[in-house]
Amino acid sequence: MPATLSIRGLYIMNESLFTGMVMPEGMTTADRDIIVDNILNEFAELEVIYPDPVFMKDAIGKWSHKEVGTWARIYRASIADYNPIENYNRTETYTETGSNSEHLSGSDSEAHTGTDTEAHSGTDTSTTNSISSLTGQDSDTNSGTDTLTTNRAGFDSNTLVTTGTDSTQHGHVLTKSISESTNERGSASVSHGENIGFQHGETITTNYGRTNTGDNTVHRSGNVSGNIGVTTSQQMLEQELVVSAKLNVYNYIMESFKDRFCLEVY
Repeated sequence: MPATLSIRGLYIMNESLFTGMVMPEGMTTADRDIIVDNILNEFAELEVIYPDPVFMKDAIGKWSHKEVGTWARIYRASIADYNPIENYNRTETYTETGSNSEHLSGSDSEAHTGTDTEAHSGTDTSTTNSISSLTGQDSDTNSGTDTLTTNRAGFDSNTLVTTGTDSTQHGHVLTKSISESTNERGSASVSHGENIGFQHGETITTNYGRTNTGDNTVHRSGNVSGNIGVTTSQQMLEQELVVSAKLNVYNYIMESFKDRFCLEVY
């Protein structure tokens, strides 16, 4: 027997029937349209529990708000990225944070006091005593003969004729006696009684105020995955086929709608 009033009939009466239906975060209006189209097609033969389109629209909105949390978890599970033949996947992240602070302050003082004295005493003496003596004779002797010859030429001849000769005989001796003496005597002295003093009153001060700070942050992360051997890869693939069908969020929402609003009477 055909349905008295199906969901398709209500939709024809009011096309805004599903506008109040909310969807999980991440699913779009296009996803909702796909679900609505499949509800209208697959449940067209079923009678609805509420034949009033206005009441039915309000009921669909309230129902979706109640169920959207469950749909969201199924949706997130359906889009999760995982390896179906691995049953072990662990990610560890560590963050180590520390800080170092070192503060140095104060002053160092270095003082010098007192007197340094340098004394000089005593006498330096210098004595000079020298005698110089020069004795002897200087002799100057002249000896030999100087000859002067006079030549003349006659008035009628160009030939020179000796006319006279003058000679000078030298036998002169000049002697000088020398006797010279020089006597030098002297004495010089220097007396020392000098004191040299240095007075010290110096103070050297060094002030310091240094601060060293540092922050250390170390990030470590690691991932371990694989098959720990409890289940074989073939068994995990079989379970994947079973689970993947249940993770079809479209089918889950449609079945939830049928259970809530349709009388399964054909």
